[in-house]
Amino acid sequence: MAVLNKSEVPPPILPKETAEVPSLGGEVIVQGLMLTDRLELLFYESETGRINLSLLLSHTVVDDKGAPIYTQNEWELFGANHFVEALQLFKTAKRVCGLDADVAEKK
Repeated sequence: MAVLNKSEVPPPILPKETAEVPSLGGEVIVQGLMLTDRLELLFYESETGRINLSLLLSHTVVDDKGAPIYTQNEWELFGANHFVEALQLFKTAKRVCGLDADVAEKK
């Protein structure tokens, strides 16, 4: 296999998709996790045996400029009032981040 030249290597990008959130009044972008954020989430999971829903959403749900919609605590409050929508976003975020694949590999 030949050694690559930097000009031949495509730039890394995060996977993204939009999700409709009626209680927020429109669509949000759900993006993949950055490396450090994934490690933080996996560390939490290894300590507790579960994925932290509000932590995942705080890192993956962003606006049209890429800014986080809510903090972890704000997602806790959102989920208390809009449980079904929070779970739908969680499922979307897990899929976009490839965390469903991580779970399948562990089994």
